[in-house]
Amino acid sequence: MTTQFTIYELPCTLFYRAKPLYAPAPFDQPAYDAVFEGRQPGRIFVDDADAPTAALMCRTYEYYVAGTPVPSLRAFIKDAPEEVGVFQQLYDYTPIGEAWVSAMLEDAPLEVIGRSNFQWDMRKPAPDIPAPNGARVVPIDLALAEQVDIALGIPFLQLSWNDRRTFVEHGFGYCALQGDEVASAIYAIAVSSAGVIVGIDTVEKYQRQGYGSAVSAAFIREALKRGLQTVWDTDEENFRSIAMAKKLGFVEYEPYKELFPPERKPQLSRGIWSRGDTRADGVTEWVRH
Repeated sequence: MTTQFTIYELPCTLFYRAKPLYAPAPFDQPAYDAVFEGRQPGRIFVDDADAPTAALMCRTYEYYVAGTPVPSLRAFIKDAPEEVGVFQQLYDYTPIGEAWVSAMLEDAPLEVIGRSNFQWDMRKPAPDIPAPNGARVVPIDLALAEQVDIALGIPFLQLSWNDRRTFVEHGFGYCALQGDEVASAIYAIAVSSAGVIVGIDTVEKYQRQGYGSAVSAAFIREALKRGLQTVWDTDEENFRSIAMAKKLGFVEYEPYKELFPPERKPQLSRGIWSRGDTRADGVTEWVRH
């Protein structure tokens, strides 16, 4: 016999009700705000539609959990109901606060990655780093976005923005071209009115030659022009990325954790949760029977 719970999915017009739960986060603020500001798509599930105390924000492949680890949302996350149509895209969870980390590890066999959290001091100018070996550092347009995804081997721009055209229209990035080849690229993963989270990668044969530093300097310069704080996150075992962040002049803040199912494949449940009523204000109920 299963315990009955109800989880509420907020329409975008009511996302603001969950916003206070994400305000205390010391990391990734542009990711949450991009959804609250309607700049990037997301889905938000809460324990109480009118006065939430817990929330799950699902945006692209990264899911953020905030508030108090109440039983209803814990069950929703643990069950990962197929019917909701969102857990299929899960790459990892980023819990805000150790209480959620402990609860989620208690509920399911999740693996843990520590993440380092760097942010640019807005009072500092961007570093001046020229491109090496005669390379050109240029903004990423639509044609280059596809070329970047192919060169890096994983379609980061498409994954982060659902499609590359949306990235070009609402995000920005730079790549270093050695001749016609993409050597390195840095790009916005999330952009809010106040900040931007970056992703960066360099093609293997061009690594450790200064291409990543050159595109990073161009990106920071552009972010400052737009009045945006640059956020640089990386796995705590990615020593090269950490060294580059420090070399560029980023300030290190409180680390955090990401949790993910084995092989990044969540075990979906079927038949436990179902769609309930949709209220007049657009809130959708998801009921565990």
